[in-house]
Amino acid sequence: MDQLLDSTVTSQLLQRRRERSKVFVRELISNASDALEKRRCAELSGQIAEGPSEIRVITDEVAFSATEVFSQF
Repeated sequence: MDQLLDSTVTSQLLQRRRERSKVFVRELISNASDALEKRRCAELSGQIAEGPSEIRVITDEVAFSATEVFSQF
């Protein structure tokens, strides 16, 4: 009985962690989109030089973490 309870609790905790990770990734993508839009507006208004840019999200599934990297070429 104790093993079943431990297994159930562990499963629920992992599920919550996955859900939080999904929300976190959605927020990263939203922030990346906002950053690219802000850059595009600055380019169109002549505030900065035009040029390609990229935002990459690097994930580490083992550590349940992600890093957002902005690159301007």
